[in-house]
Amino acid sequence: MIKSIILLSKSSILIVLMLLMSVPTYFQFKLKKIKDFEVETLFNVDIIDYFPKSKLYLGFMNSNEREGVLLNNNIGEIIADKNLKGQGPNQYVQI
Repeated sequence: MIKSIILLSKSSILIVLMLLMSVPTYFQFKLKKIKDFEVETLFNVDIIDYFPKSKLYLGFMNSNEREGVLLNNNIGEIIADKNLKGQGPNQYVQI
């Protein structure tokens, strides 16, 4: 009687494993470009956040001459710009 219980539990485990293996364990996404814009600056900008209510983008600039953050609208105009590189208050020598 003990052997039959063990066999039943082994077969149950096998059935559960077979069911789990048949279910895909990955997801597929398809990205679609809806709109693009160009930021009006000579430095490389990485967009790191988006505020949908105000339609503003938060960007980070990182170059040898300038490191900082900027806020721009959905057509690429810079609304606010803060340089973080320097030796003054609220500035850093290296980020």
